[in-house]
Amino acid sequence: MAAKLEFNILKKKKKSIKPKDDPKKEEIIKGLSAFFSDNGFRVRRERLGQGLGWKAVSGLCRVNDENLIFLDRRLEQDDQILFLITKIKEKNLNISSDLLSNVPDKLKKIAKL
Repeated sequence: MAAKLEFNILKKKKKSIKPKDDPKKEEIIKGLSAFFSDNGFRVRRERLGQGLGWKAVSGLCRVNDENLIFLDRRLEQDDQILFLITKIKEKNLNISSDLLSNVPDKLKKIAKL
């Protein structure tokens, strides 16, 4: 009698592969972060937590008299730029057109700049 071998094959979860970061867009994000820093905000780009039934999202908060902006690093770079521009508009901060000159036109249209 031949012994029957059983194999239990576990399917691996497919990981979504994020496209390589565009260095130009990275510079825009850093420039917008520096702008916020000059205006009393600290921008933290992190992989925001998530678990079963909950997920932290990008946003503003205040901790011990410090204004923080949490930006989820997993977002596409365009979404990160749009988020920062939207927060600048919400806070009525005056941003120089020089800083916005590198923002792609399609993002300027979406942000209504």
